[in-house]
Amino acid sequence: MDDRRRRADRDLSVPGGDAGQGLRGRAARDDDRRGATVSLQHVVLFHFPADLPAGEEADLRARVAAWPAEIGGMTAIRFGRARWTDRTRGYQYLLYMEFPDEEALRAYQQHPLHVEFAAWVAGLGNTALAFDYPLDDTTVIL
Repeated sequence: MDDRRRRADRDLSVPGGDAGQGLRGRAARDDDRRGATVSLQHVVLFHFPADLPAGEEADLRARVAAWPAEIGGMTAIRFGRARWTDRTRGYQYLLYMEFPDEEALRAYQQHPLHVEFAAWVAGLGNTALAFDYPLDDTTVIL
């Protein structure tokens, strides 16, 4: 990727990254970071018809933050609001999760706290876009 495109896409180089390491390099870094490799990622984008009031946004974050202790099974979880909205097509929040396998993802999706959360955000008018994919030598680039 040339410098002009990198700047245009707001992409940043990864210090010390080596694209030639592929999945083995990623697995080694994951082992160093968490003690286990990741095999599945779950990404959800949230779109609400209007910005959430501060109290509902805080509730949204608190509910997600409770999942590692209350639901378990995930090896990583990140949640955040878009810093810039010029390229999000209306999606305001992103949830990123990692699971060791599909069984752990299914257990999370079927857990009563997640089911209640999904109904709650739907009641706020949320339109969600979810994407699940395995981490293997066909999907991990760096």
